Amino acid sequence: MKTLTDFDINQLKDYPIGYRLQRLRWWNGLTQDEFAQLIGCSQSAVSMWESGTYKPYEKTLEKIAELYDLPCNFFEEKS
Repeated sequence: MKTLTDFDINQLKDYPIGYRLQRLRWWNGLTQDEFAQLIGCSQSAVSMWESGTYKPYEKTLEKIAELYDLPCNFFEEKS
């Protein structure tokens, strides 16, 4: 997986989780189905997350952060 710079990470943190997930997937050249297989979920779940319909569970976000070698707080939402 591509490693993001601190600049990239800080820029993405300003966006909703769905957008962050989509950008991470695109930067790594993955389809929704390929990404879903890597983290053990369905392609439709990925689609719903990216569209903002649903948010991934905390454990799933931890798995995604590990996959992309991101800081644990990358998916925390700003208050």
